[in-house]
Amino acid sequence: MIRPVLCGAIVGATTCYAGLAQAYIGPGAGLSALGIVFALIATVALAVVGFVWYPVKRMLRRKDGTNSQQRDTEPARRDDPRHSSSTRS
Repeated sequence: MIRPVLCGAIVGATTCYAGLAQAYIGPGAGLSALGIVFALIATVALAVVGFVWYPVKRMLRRKDGTNSQQRDTEPARRDDPRHSSSTRS
């Protein structure tokens, strides 16, 4: 039981004590890393919009009494000859 805890403590201490890593990150890898960070931020933002905004929008529409399936214009009636495609020349 003490051995895994001791090994974890040693690994943690050496990781925290690590000095400068003498490594070079080229511009391609740096820009890729920045792109990934921005993509993750955008993904989280769109998830918030998807899970929060659309239900709120639906709730507001219900409160107004309009249905999302209703249209602003009235659909053409079948017995109205002005809107029938068969009367066009």
